Amino acid sequence: MAVPSIPSARRRILVRVGLGIAAVVFLTQLLAWNHARRFMTFSDATVRTRPPESLGRLERLGVLVRGVDFPRPSSHRTPRDLGLEFETHRISAAPDVLLETWRLPAPKDRPTRGVILLFHGYGGSKDGLLGMGEAYHRMGLEVWLTDFRGVGGSSGNTTSLGYHEAEDVRAVFVAASARAAGNPVFLHGASMGAAAVMRAVGELGIEPRGIIGECTFARFQDAVENRFAAMGLPRNPGGWLLTFWGGRVAGFNGFRHQPVGYLRRIRVPVLLIHGERDTRVRWEEAEELKRAAAGPVTLARLADSGHEGGLATSPAEWMKAVEEFLSGTLASPSR
Repeated sequence: MAVPSIPSARRRILVRVGLGIAAVVFLTQLLAWNHARRFMTFSDATVRTRPPESLGRLERLGVLVRGVDFPRPSSHRTPRDLGLEFETHRISAAPDVLLETWRLPAPKDRPTRGVILLFHGYGGSKDGLLGMGEAYHRMGLEVWLTDFRGVGGSSGNTTSLGYHEAEDVRAVFVAASARAAGNPVFLHGASMGAAAVMRAVGELGIEPRGIIGECTFARFQDAVENRFAAMGLPRNPGGWLLTFWGGRVAGFNGFRHQPVGYLRRIRVPVLLIHGERDTRVRWEEAEELKRAAAGPVTLARLADSGHEGGLATSPAEWMKAVEEFLSGTLASPSR
């Protein structure tokens, strides 16, 4: 029995519809790839794209089409500006990755409590950690402040939102531990820095005495989707596309980059610090992280803090949470 043929006019319409759909899909993927590429690569631009919350409708559309401009972060101050002695070290994290670190020796007028390594968030650099470094130094700790790959005095110009930066954490941890003379070593990461710390401990196997994670996203996909929400846009499908292409651009699986998953394999004490006013990382993510932790975990909720970090906005609450965590962890037997 002969199969009835499709009239030529109808066939042409179907072909055009199919080509139109294919063109839309291709254009959408191209825009997502370009947006991911620009988000994961620091540019030569002199002006940074403003936060999504402050953009008008046409500006948001422009960002969706063109992508963001993010100049390569750099340091404009050193510990000397705060009256602190320091040394500059260069640490190899990979054959093509050289990191710049500032080491602040512990105060000489009291016993050393340990060593703490500080790691910044996306778009930051180690000079943004100076206030925190000074606070830890006053607590009697030796402090290391590091530029992640692609930032400041370190090599490169790309970021992976904490995935490959976990290798940087491991390299600095190894270098600091070799000089620690048996003193306990702690890690403190902010946002992306916290994700890098948790992957370094949960997947790469380093063993600090304790971890402090501030403004920590539960998943890379959550961090991406939250940016769409901040622009007043649906979280998906844009969030899904940027998670996929962000990982492809930076060389990892974006859907598997999950601090909530890393915490399920971390048994050292963990302090999570989260601000109620954080619009980039939802409070529900902090609660999910706490539930996921395999080891002892404390969640400190700062009422007046957002994504900028608690020391700047809630210093008394931040200091109390950190001091109690350090004191409690140091008083407990190490594993």
